[in-house]
Amino acid sequence: MSFWVESGNYDYVPPSGYKVHLFTEVHIANADDFKDTDFACVMGRNWRPINITIDYSEYTKVLTLRHKDGIPFNEVNFIKFGNSGKD
Repeated sequence: MSFWVESGNYDYVPPSGYKVHLFTEVHIANADDFKDTDFACVMGRNWRPINITIDYSEYTKVLTLRHKDGIPFNEVNFIKFGNSGKD
């Protein structure tokens, strides 16, 4: 999942009073292909990985990627997840 700025300014500073939205969790439906996921991280603008937790429900076939404190979306470049034995 990528959140790259395609045309714009990475150094954009929102006006005062603007509420930056947080990445707290992503739900991927019909994720049976991802049930063996054993790693996930957000790559921030500083190019340092931020670990996020993984939860897969056999019952609903939903993979949830979660960060308990939230990460401002303007600090998220992309999310990587997969199986360390394959990816």
